[in-house]
Amino acid sequence: TFTPKPAAPPVPADVVNAGIAAFQKAYNENDTAFCGNCYTDKCHVTVNGGADAGGFGPYTSPAEVAGFLDALRNQLGGTNIKFSVDSVDGAGHVDTWTADSGTGKCEGQWIQVDGAWKMHTDVITFTPKA
Repeated sequence: TFTPKPAAPPVPADVVNAGIAAFQKAYNENDTAFCGNCYTDKCHVTVNGGADAGGFGPYTSPAEVAGFLDALRNQLGGTNIKFSVDSVDGAGHVDTWTADSGTGKCEGQWIQVDGAWKMHTDVITFTPKA
């Protein structure tokens, strides 16, 4: 018999807002390891569709995410990032962001791990400045 998997519990909006604010602060302070640890141990993060679509990723661990964020910030000039959480719905959120190197959008899904909320998946779209 088929037993449907229960829907993920909804992530509270205040958790998302606080989490994104802490992520922004750490990123701007060049603490990309902190940012990577905002993701689950087994995660799935893509940028512009992932490598198969000409983008980057998938990144599947906090260390891989931190490495990408380090490159975005320190090699591609993505400094002074500013996030805006646009919506929180169910276990997901949508945010938009600007940095010195361009703009982006994230569609993240959150799960609880040992009582703490972390992002499990993140679909990132990045548009470099012309």
